[in-house]
Amino acid sequence: MGPDERLLLFSLPSTEQYDTDGDESITKQQHEEEQQKLTALLHSLSSASLLPSPGYPVQLTYADLSLFQALRRLLPPSLAVPSSFETVGHLAHLNLRPEALPYKHLIAQVIIDKNSKRIKTVVNKIGEIENTFRVLPLEVIGGEAGREGGREGGEGGTFVKVKESGAWFAFDFSEVYWNSRLQGEHGRVIEVVCEGGREGGPRRSGIAMKNEKKDKEEQQQQQQTGLKEHKSATTGKNKEKQQHQKQQHQKEQVVVWDVFAGVGPFSIPLAMRGYYVYANDLNDRSYHYLCLNAQANKVPLPPSLLPPSPSSPSITTASSKNIAAASCPPSSSTTTNKKPPPSAAAAAAAAAAAAAAAAATTTAATASTAGFLHPRNQDGRAFLRDLALNQKPVNHIIMNLPAIALEFLDVFAEEEGGREGGKEEGREGGRKGLLFGYLRGKGVMVHVYAFSKAEDAERDVVARAAAVMGVEVGRFEGGSEGGREGGRVRVHHVRDVAPKKRMMCLSFSLEVVLGE
Repeated sequence: MGPDERLLLFSLPSTEQYDTDGDESITKQQHEEEQQKLTALLHSLSSASLLPSPGYPVQLTYADLSLFQALRRLLPPSLAVPSSFETVGHLAHLNLRPEALPYKHLIAQVIIDKNSKRIKTVVNKIGEIENTFRVLPLEVIGGEAGREGGREGGEGGTFVKVKESGAWFAFDFSEVYWNSRLQGEHGRVIEVVCEGGREGGPRRSGIAMKNEKKDKEEQQQQQQTGLKEHKSATTGKNKEKQQHQKQQHQKEQVVVWDVFAGVGPFSIPLAMRGYYVYANDLNDRSYHYLCLNAQANKVPLPPSLLPPSPSSPSITTASSKNIAAASCPPSSSTTTNKKPPPSAAAAAAAAAAAAAAAAATTTAATASTAGFLHPRNQDGRAFLRDLALNQKPVNHIIMNLPAIALEFLDVFAEEEGGREGGKEEGREGGRKGLLFGYLRGKGVMVHVYAFSKAEDAERDVVARAAAVMGVEVGRFEGGSEGGREGGRVRVHHVRDVAPKKRMMCLSFSLEVVLGE
């Protein structure tokens, strides 16, 4: 083929639809002859002439390489390339092997370079969790190390912001425990509470919306007809209606006790869905961020925990005694009816005050039906005992501390005399003491987490729970009322923490396990 010639390739099937453009001189026979000539021409050419030219070399730079390719070229051949890492907001969390530690800063920089749009800080776990608060021992090995910006609500260093289950969480990753791999489990338990407890958020919210609409219509009617005419008639009616709404709200409200709440991955989404949650954590920093996150997600808190002014982002720390004194669920505010003043100006002022009070009543009722969060900073056993002693309602108890949560099950079956101050309270002793005595007959579901290295992890978790609670394993595994076959005792495999270590969730009804 000469330099002035160009090879044209035609698709033979496409030429079958031959368009003569009205030229009838081109017969079908001529068309077939042209097809044969074209086929012969293609067969006469060598296969080499149909291939593209050898091309030209392309030089790849660092920017063209993937994370794995870059680390593979930069690290020694004998060193395994880190295959994965956990992402928490703008932070990457690594768990490097000892042989990779000399190259930790290089690895961190490559991770930041290849994920520059979302990763700003890289941390590495430097030891096992041995502290009471289950906080990971970390070191910053790349990127931003400061965290001053986070104190004012911005991201920086180890202070991160994460969205999960429709809620925003802000916290210092070096001060609290957080695992992004548990997002699916958090969502699963939230759905279990929403669908498996008493009638919860959706249905209750629908009733609340109807009541709110009815209240608004009656308030408009009252304003149109005049305050004097309806004052005496509506005072008793409003009180009766508020009492009815309060009783109906208490009947329908699903209440959750979150014993090891952390920064609120269970508690805050549940409160946002209209549930009433008592959330506790022994770590004062987790408690601090729990309160901040509740405010950020517009979850109502007890008045003692609200900031002194809208301009102050700080949280006022309240004692557990003050928090325990708050009612559950919160009742609607009531107005004090005074004798109407004689003057027209005074009457107008009274009407305006009554309208404002009615608006406040509606706001309070709306807030009460939007869920509520009671944060506490206590030991897990003390938290459960105090709620029982103050007769707080409950439908679900969540105990998400898999390293030691099973040990806390003893509080349900402990003797009353074993509790500090128990005998002085004058309550009956026995194996089923204060807590179970209060919870008996309430249909309470307990969701407790545990690690297991046994081959049969389900049976291992059940056996350990039975031993702590002082009951036979058969209570968990069968029975006419429930057991695993009846659906009131379930063991769920959450995730594999290590090749021979699993995280499990045991859910059971207290009545099934401890009996009546």
